[in-house]
Amino acid sequence: MAALPQSGHQPDPTSRRRADRGRGRAGRHAAVAALAGAALLGPAGAAQARDPTQSRALWATINVCDTARHPNVLGVRGSMPGTGRRGDRMVLRIRVQYRAGDRWRDLVRGGDSGRIAVGSGRRRVVQGGADFRYRPPAGGGAFVMRARVGFEWRHGRRVVFRATRLTTAGRRADRGDPRGYSAAVCTIS
Repeated sequence: MAALPQSGHQPDPTSRRRADRGRGRAGRHAAVAALAGAALLGPAGAAQARDPTQSRALWATINVCDTARHPNVLGVRGSMPGTGRRGDRMVLRIRVQYRAGDRWRDLVRGGDSGRIAVGSGRRRVVQGGADFRYRPPAGGGAFVMRARVGFEWRHGRRVVFRATRLTTAGRRADRGDPRGYSAAVCTIS
């Protein structure tokens, strides 16, 4: 394995991130599911929000890691379950971290996606993410990276639920290079 960056040296971004709001398979039938759910719950149940922070559908993963098609790119994808309530909006924010020795440090420049609006809380599950491009370390070596993803469910201006997840492997991202790729960390060399 290539040498890790010394403390104080961090990955150097080469371009701005590219974010997307993926619809994926999980969201294709959301309208039908929302209507069916509202019909079963009735007016009282429709106003009650499900707590999405305990759902197994809440996760973050690395879906692109320095491939031939995406050299020096770290792609991060997050999955958010909806609340089932009309008027709720789902937002995620990705913060890239790099390993310095035995500690993880936030990337100060070029590692924050900003807020990414991923959809309505009425949807069952939705995915969104961003790609980050970095220069490999000068003189060889490698950067080992991961991401911390913050999730918010908002009703108007009020945050009704909030959660944070680190990237993990074994997830089913709706996009990736190669297709189906999912990892907890990424090495850019």
